[in-house]
Amino acid sequence: MRRSLNGLILWLALVVAPAMLASLALADPSDTPPGPEALARLQRRFPEGRTARVRGLQGERLLPSPAFTSEGVRAVDQDGAVTLTSWSQIEGIDARGGSPGKGAMIGGILGFAFGVGTGFAVALGEESDHALGSWIGWSFLWTGVGAMGGAAVGSAVPGGWTRVYPETPTGSAWGLQKK
Repeated sequence: MRRSLNGLILWLALVVAPAMLASLALADPSDTPPGPEALARLQRRFPEGRTARVRGLQGERLLPSPAFTSEGVRAVDQDGAVTLTSWSQIEGIDARGGSPGKGAMIGGILGFAFGVGTGFAVALGEESDHALGSWIGWSFLWTGVGAMGGAAVGSAVPGGWTRVYPETPTGSAWGLQKK
């Protein structure tokens, strides 16, 4: 009897305990609700009008202007119905990346370069006694058109989706954390 009891204790210590510890270590962090700081950070990330992509057990849904609470993510459908997705059902939350201002800046610079090149080409192709005035006029016109067109296109291009919950630690491949 004593041998079987010792064998049972040894089996529990060698098999069951490590398995339980491994399951705790591999538990999904989204099963537990985020803390108040994480909720506030998520809410700041999605001001009025911004859309969140919520991936979970029910599939993928786009939620406009979500509200983050300790119970889950609350949103209003097109029909006006309020839905609450609990944190245990959420696998991840994504936000649209990119910035219209940054896109407009890059588009404006590229459009400016295109406009300068087009202005040069048009001015050089024109045979006139007023070559300098023509060159300045065409360059000015095409530079403005290119910069405005590039800014308009750049601000309209949306960025991709970025995961915002659960957060991934930032840092290097060597395990160093950013502060």
